[in-house]
Amino acid sequence: MKKLTPDLEAAAKQGCTVGVRCYAPTEVAGARLFLADGYKRIVAEWPGALLSVVIDGQATVIAYLTPGGDEVRDAFVTENPLLSMV
Repeated sequence: MKKLTPDLEAAAKQGCTVGVRCYAPTEVAGARLFLADGYKRIVAEWPGALLSVVIDGQATVIAYLTPGGDEVRDAFVTENPLLSMV
C-alpha cells in the first residue's frame, strides 16, 4: 500500500474518485478508505497481496502479488463491465 499511496493521492488531487479497501489502518489523502472487516485474520491467512484497480466501472486489472508486493504471481486485465463492478 505504501508504494501506491503517492500515485493514489496524485489521482485524487487531479479530481479522480479514489476508493481503497484496506487490510490495515492507513491514510491516503483525498481517498475514501474502507477498512475490511476481519482484516487481521485475512492478512494472517492470505499468502500474498491482491491488487484490484477499477477504471470508471468499465475496465479492471486484478493482480495476485507476492506478500511484499514486489512480484506478480498472476494477473489479468478485462474491459468487462460486470467484472469491473464486482
